[in-house]
Amino acid sequence: MQTLSRTYMKNRFLAVLVLCATAGYAMPIASSARSMVPSEIQQLIGVDYRALKDSPTAQALKEQVLPENLKEFETALKGIGIDADHDLDQLTFASFRSGKQGLQVICVAQGSFSAKAVLKRMKLKKIMSTKYGTALLYPMSDGLIMTFTDDNTLAFGNQASLKSALDARDGLADLLRRDGLSLEQAIGKDA
Repeated sequence: MQTLSRTYMKNRFLAVLVLCATAGYAMPIASSARSMVPSEIQQLIGVDYRALKDSPTAQALKEQVLPENLKEFETALKGIGIDADHDLDQLTFASFRSGKQGLQVICVAQGSFSAKAVLKRMKLKKIMSTKYGTALLYPMSDGLIMTFTDDNTLAFGNQASLKSALDARDGLADLLRRDGLSLEQAIGKDA
């Protein structure tokens, strides 16, 4: 994923803010999404797809102002069998800075999809996982990778972003940064 420009981030934030405003209420961020956001957060955007489904105005606005990168995330979900319009309840985007890697973006999707069903489709397509810490990572389209945090929640982004988010969730991000340890040293086993 290319480095996002400041102007693009402002435009994306404004577009999603307008979408969320049409829903008429503030949306809480789920704990599974919160736990994956590193402390170096720059921007947090939540899209409540349930509210969008019930509002024709919000749907029309979504089609007109949703930035291309957010549409790419929806396309990536569709590639693994998750339909944003029917299967998603909430999509949370977090941008954060991570040392030398600069600005990164992680997405957490929650909804009525089932991890077992998605993983079964991936197995039929012979898509194999790799292990990172305690997580199993699966490739998606456009260089994105994903992992399930529970049966109805998945996190995805480019490899560096997702690994940074998993380190934050597992409490390793501060440890790695503070002590200069590798992931293997921090958790005491093969990552």
